[in-house]
Amino acid sequence: MSRPRFRATVLAALAPALVALFALAPSDNKASAAFKGTNGKLAFVRAGDIWVVNAEGSNPTRLTTHPASDRSPRFSPDGTRIAFASNRDGDFEIFVMSARGGDAATQLTFNEGDADRIPSWTADGTQIVYDKNFAAIYVVAADGTGTERKLADGFVPGTASRGDKVVFASPTNRGLVTMHLDGSEQRQITTGPALSANWSPHGNALVFTGSNEDGRDVYVVHSDGSALQRLTSSPERVEFAPVWSPEGERIAFVGCSPPAQSCHLFVMAPDGSGETQVTALEVTGGEGAVDWQPVERPLPEWRVNGALRFKEEVVAHDLVVSFEERGLNRFAAVDYRLDATVSIVHWCGGQGLGHLESATSTVVGLVPDDSGRVTGSLTLQPGAGTCGCCTGSVMLVDYTDLTLTNLASGQVYRLDPIGETFSS
Repeated sequence: MSRPRFRATVLAALAPALVALFALAPSDNKASAAFKGTNGKLAFVRAGDIWVVNAEGSNPTRLTTHPASDRSPRFSPDGTRIAFASNRDGDFEIFVMSARGGDAATQLTFNEGDADRIPSWTADGTQIVYDKNFAAIYVVAADGTGTERKLADGFVPGTASRGDKVVFASPTNRGLVTMHLDGSEQRQITTGPALSANWSPHGNALVFTGSNEDGRDVYVVHSDGSALQRLTSSPERVEFAPVWSPEGERIAFVGCSPPAQSCHLFVMAPDGSGETQVTALEVTGGEGAVDWQPVERPLPEWRVNGALRFKEEVVAHDLVVSFEERGLNRFAAVDYRLDATVSIVHWCGGQGLGHLESATSTVVGLVPDDSGRVTGSLTLQPGAGTCGCCTGSVMLVDYTDLTLTNLASGQVYRLDPIGETFSS
């Protein structure tokens, strides 16, 4: 297999297109099929406004410009809206705006003299759970109708990505507590100070910050309280607001270090390995300081090319093409070959390293039905290559020069180029 290699200097002309691909084409993997969405952008706070950045650190964009202080952004389950806290009316209340940004927002709470903060969406996107005065957990309808309702004493809540469960810090800050959205079945699952718990996409694990002899670090624990694991160990850095990526293979958090508590976004694997600083510009720390956008992935569409009907999908780096061809001899089996040129690029910190390769897959002995139609599926599995840049890079895979050949008739069908982005 031919693999001509090229470095970042050759990729410079492609960088805008590759960044655009990352922004528009969310990642996927075999495990993510059961999850609500795939990876979108990271939302964070900087100097009182809400910003977003692509998950590998490119294209930081300011979403709000209001003179008030906006904080604690949280994406809706479909990734199209952001709930946040703001003191736009004099004290902190809960607002909702479009994920595209702008200062137009719907105010959900109206509690003069109280501080409503740290919003979190329910799994169905219809309600928002939040913290009032660092003392109690409340819920309100996300469309602005109805009145708020108290759930429990506690603070800094997080809602499960599935079902109707909520996690929060106990009133005495002596552990994490889970409960149902109606306030029932409260259960303490950890001991010791713990904040900013965030449910995994699977719903079976939590990531949170906890205090220890070294300061404050990131931990994960099963949702039943078992298998507690410390992920970071940084005496000179304070971590805030760890969140899972929508596809469940990364964790983002804010880390603040001297001098003057300089804060940045970081991303790492769920076991704590591969930690990478995402932002060059400084961000604001605090509870709810970062969130990861879920992006709905559309189902692949059937397309038509002459007598061929086909659909394409990239799954876990591999290209899967399903097809039907009509008008064939129903007495003769048919062999097919799928060919492509594959571009594989690893991006890390704005630098790229990649290679091109050819990929081929064949299927033999497909038998047409009585109407002369044959159906089949082919999968291309390219080599991933070596990164050569750093741990925790972003990998972009593009399939071009994509053709499906009926080896019996010699008919060649040109298919559409397709690409996808992954966390490697």
